[in-house]
Amino acid sequence: MKPMISSSLVFVSLLFLFFLLLLAQADQPTTPPSQPPSVACKSTPYPKLCRSILSAFKFSPSDPYDYGKFSVKQCLKQAERLSKTIKHYLTHRKERSILSHMEVGALDDSGS
Repeated sequence: MKPMISSSLVFVSLLFLFFLLLLAQADQPTTPPSQPPSVACKSTPYPKLCRSILSAFKFSPSDPYDYGKFSVKQCLKQAERLSKTIKHYLTHRKERSILSHMEVGALDDSGS
């Protein structure tokens, strides 16, 4: 009688593990299909600008989530470049001398 219980216990355990694996597979998110910039940019306020920016990069993202991350990353890069340029104009006497007092004040305000 003991071998019968152990074999049925093994069978039930394997069946339980099989169902757990099926549930784990069902919970995994599916990746959205790849989209060209023309489709991904349709819902943006400036679709032409969006398409021109995304198509300029060789390896642009293929799903909406990655498009968002990519766009934020590009915006941060451009903001850093602009900030460095403003600091350069404010710290170098030669560049600062060609600006009016109001322009220097505006740059100073935007850099802080």
